[in-house]
Amino acid sequence: MVTPDTMAIWLSLPGEGIDFQAGQYVNVTIPGLEGTRAFSLAGSPTQPAEIELHVRPAGAGRGRDELAARESEGGRQPVLTGPLGRFYVRRSAEKPLIFIAGGSGLSSPKSMILDLLESGYEEEITLLHGARRPHDLHFADIFRELEQAHDNLRYIPVLSQPEEGDGWTGEAGYVRACSTAGSACIRPISAVRLR
Repeated sequence: MVTPDTMAIWLSLPGEGIDFQAGQYVNVTIPGLEGTRAFSLAGSPTQPAEIELHVRPAGAGRGRDELAARESEGGRQPVLTGPLGRFYVRRSAEKPLIFIAGGSGLSSPKSMILDLLESGYEEEITLLHGARRPHDLHFADIFRELEQAHDNLRYIPVLSQPEEGDGWTGEAGYVRACSTAGSACIRPISAVRLR
């Protein structure tokens, strides 16, 4: 568990693993459960034999629990199909990039940012990472370390529901919100100043 309600699962794949592009996902068939579950790949494409998945219980709770149990107990292993999807960074634009992520939606941005930094991308990269409270900011330490190591990365954690006892002095607000029509939109955070 990387937060009280988000689990990170690392799966070792046989042979050379899968050749994937940062931003892609896999469909996972879990023995004993009907249908498949889609999970974004959260790790770096330079590690194709070990894939990282972030899972929240809402909507996939039983699948998450089954996946974790099978991995730890050596039971019948899940079947992965992929990589799938065409969500990726267009490097040819050579412009500053802003990533906005909340909850388990950090998976694809994490993979993309790792890939960009490992490949020497020189434009500015900003990650706005939304969560409710400090303990919900999974992998914050990793992004803070990456920010220290790379002059072109800026990590901005933003809390939507910090409590007085949290001692939070960072940004507060919502990094993502949905309009009444249900489509995704971004509500500006007035205190955040991008370079």
